[in-house]
Amino acid sequence: MIANIMEENIKGHIALHAPNLVNICIDRYDGGEASGRIYHCYDEDAWSFSNVIQMVGLVETFFDSISFPQASTKARAFVKTKQPQKKEMSKIVTPQELISKRGELGTFLMHVKYRQNSSWQGEVEWLEGESRQQFVSVLEVLKILNNALEG
Repeated sequence: MIANIMEENIKGHIALHAPNLVNICIDRYDGGEASGRIYHCYDEDAWSFSNVIQMVGLVETFFDSISFPQASTKARAFVKTKQPQKKEMSKIVTPQELISKRGELGTFLMHVKYRQNSSWQGEVEWLEGESRQQFVSVLEVLKILNNALEG
C-alpha cells in the first residue's frame, strides 16, 4: 500500500525503472556537510558516506560499474589508479523496495541522464518535500540538496 502511494506521488517525474536510479538518504547534516546512505537496484546493502565528496565519488563509481550513463570524458589524476574489472551486474532490488528506504533528514531520488563535461545532468526529487528539480552539474545537485536540508 505505502509503495503504491509513493509510486503514485512520483509517477511521471522520475523514471523508476531507470538502470541508474539512485536513492540518497541523508541521516546527518551539520554545517553544510551531509552524511548518510546510497541505495541502488544492484545491491541490497547501503553504501554509506560521511561527506558530500565521498557521496559524489560513490555515485560516480556506481555509474562506472554499470557503464551507464557513459562518461563523455575520462577523469584525470595525479597518480595512476588501476581500473577495476567490470563484471556483469543485474538488478536484485525492485524500484518499490528502493524508494521505500528513507533518510532521517531527507530522501532524494536522483536520475542522471547524461555525464557530459565531467559532470552530471538529470533530475532529483525530494520525496519529503514533494518537489523535483532539474540539474546540469554536480555542483547544482549539491546546492539543491543543501537548500532542501536547510529550508
